[in-house]
Amino acid sequence: MKHVKIWLPVAVFLTCLLALGLLVHGDASMTGHLTAQNAAKRWQTTEKPCAMASVFLSPGQAIPDAKLGEVYVGLDKALTTAGAGDQRWYLAASGRQDAVLRSGDRSVKTELFAVRGDFFQAHSMTLRAGAYPQDGDVMHDRIVLDRETAWVLFYGDNVAGQYVELNGVTLQVAGVVDREPGRDNALVRENTCWVLWDCPALEAPPGYTCLEAVLPQPVSGFAAGALTTALGSMLPEGATVTDNDRRFSLKNRIYVLRHLAQRSVGDGELGYPYWENAARITENRLALRLIPEAILAALLLLLLAIQLLWWNHRRTWGLRSLRRLFEDAVERKRRRDWDRTHGGT
Repeated sequence: MKHVKIWLPVAVFLTCLLALGLLVHGDASMTGHLTAQNAAKRWQTTEKPCAMASVFLSPGQAIPDAKLGEVYVGLDKALTTAGAGDQRWYLAASGRQDAVLRSGDRSVKTELFAVRGDFFQAHSMTLRAGAYPQDGDVMHDRIVLDRETAWVLFYGDNVAGQYVELNGVTLQVAGVVDREPGRDNALVRENTCWVLWDCPALEAPPGYTCLEAVLPQPVSGFAAGALTTALGSMLPEGATVTDNDRRFSLKNRIYVLRHLAQRSVGDGELGYPYWENAARITENRLALRLIPEAILAALLLLLLAIQLLWWNHRRTWGLRSLRRLFEDAVERKRRRDWDRTHGGT
């Protein structure tokens, strides 16, 4: 019984510590799969920190392509004013629509994104074949497929150079990409494809419902503030602005946990792209995981406090001993100071 009394609290303490460590490690693993949220981390350096900010709009409030130049000018002005005008930065714009791709007698419904700017840099997807189309290409009649879409249409994924039909227009497959890993990405991801903003297969000029900027971050919150300022009157009421630099922080996790019920209410016409839906699901999961993490942390502190009180009661090492140690250390210092001052007399 004596050994049980000694080792049982130790075993409980170590078990709680291990469980808490596994939960914290799992938190980091969950956010690591969100490649779109980690764009700033891939580009920043210790000397030049960066952050990513995003804006999401409803289709009725989409920013027309003709206005995108004003956003670039506004961001450049904000960076110049902050003394970071010489640093590299990125802006990705995208608009979502449903589409049907065809190849011979096969067809598939997809989520199509018309993209412009540095979209394929912000979204670091693994290429299985081919390459990404670029704004500088002579022709913008190429398309990127995800692996699942390629398999439906061609029964394979090494299909760069093949052709698909979109809205009666033939497009060449520029590349095939893997879907992002992770459970939360799998929950919201459908068959997906990407074309450049002025692809001839698009029935109408796209409006951008998502803007993502990776900017230098001289002070906390600068990136989100700069993007909001650059949009100005183009940013309507009801738009969602996210600061990806802090969205998985402890403070934001507590905020999400407190407002979890409100987050379950729909946002009307505002439809998020799959990567933002995955990030919001991860936010909810991380918020809920705070509950067992807080319980384990509280239990660890309780066990530690009980052990300290027990040691204090046994006088093998106690709280009063700390006070005596401190007083003895102060007295020894006074004696050394006195000896240095009056040593020669």
